[in-house]
Amino acid sequence: MAIDYAVWDDTYNRIDDPVIDLQFMEENFGDWMPDYYGVSTLYLLDHNFNTVYKYNGTLELLNMLKSSSFVQNVLNVDEYNYSTKHHGLLKYESTLFQVAISPILKSDTSGPNKGILILLKPIDQELINTFEETTGRHYFFYL
Repeated sequence: MAIDYAVWDDTYNRIDDPVIDLQFMEENFGDWMPDYYGVSTLYLLDHNFNTVYKYNGTLELLNMLKSSSFVQNVLNVDEYNYSTKHHGLLKYESTLFQVAISPILKSDTSGPNKGILILLKPIDQELINTFEETTGRHYFFYL
């Protein structure tokens, strides 16, 4: 999901506009992703780590993400390789999140990289059930 919106000419061409197209950002990120994908927090950052758009989330969480080597490494990706996935788990306060991060690239996966998209989705019982159905394994998370 992060790849679909980050490796996309529409995002690529708008991320460094001097005047942010807020209607585009809200329609494609703020309205769509929470409603259809259960994303609770979203950060769209330019190549200098400036916040271009955010949905929910705190400054503390954003700073924690920005300081991680994982996020900084994605910022150095200038051509996307679909076999390389940038995702993982993050515990923040008392919630465990599924995290997906993608570089902002053109639709043909070329660069240069103009920033990153960070998506966080809380891991709740519904998501755990999906994991279990997909993998045929039982999962238990202790926070």
